[in-house]
Amino acid sequence: VANLARVRVLQDRLDEAQQLYSTLRATHPKDAGPVMGLADVAVRRQSFREAVSLWEEAISLAPQDALARYHFAMVLLTVKRQREAIAQLKAAARMEVRSAVIHHGLGVAYAVEGNDQRAARAFKAALTLAPTMLEAIHGLSIVLLKRRAVGAVDTVVDLLNDHLANKPDDFEGREILAWAY
Repeated sequence: VANLARVRVLQDRLDEAQQLYSTLRATHPKDAGPVMGLADVAVRRQSFREAVSLWEEAISLAPQDALARYHFAMVLLTVKRQREAIAQLKAAARMEVRSAVIHHGLGVAYAVEGNDQRAARAFKAALTLAPTMLEAIHGLSIVLLKRRAVGAVDTVVDLLNDHLANKPDDFEGREILAWAY
């Protein structure tokens, strides 16, 4: 039933997916999975307050689920609750230290908050784990350029030139490189 509900979400048949997840939630009240599914449906409907509430419930049911904390943090960023998002992402990063996606999310959260130094550190951590992660390369480049620290432009130019040698069709990377020049 959970797989069918996920298929319905992917087909954008959200009413059917919500019904299936609600049935699962009623029959398995201690399982965080159906609650996470309902939270996903709420996000896709742009019902962010409902999604926040559902993610809070999911976290209470599965406090050690790093991916749930990641998704919860992304919703918190959407509703401009950066500090809470950062706390969730830091907790997720402690649980899954080798997740480039979580470190990237933490970089985004810090960048949204305006803490470019910590954002750069988180993007670098993501790139250590996944050296070709496009989003982390872009994020790091942008925060380094914003900081205007000594040597930042040279670092960005080197990073992007290396990246673009392997991914010449990355037009956003080319745009950031042009901005650096």
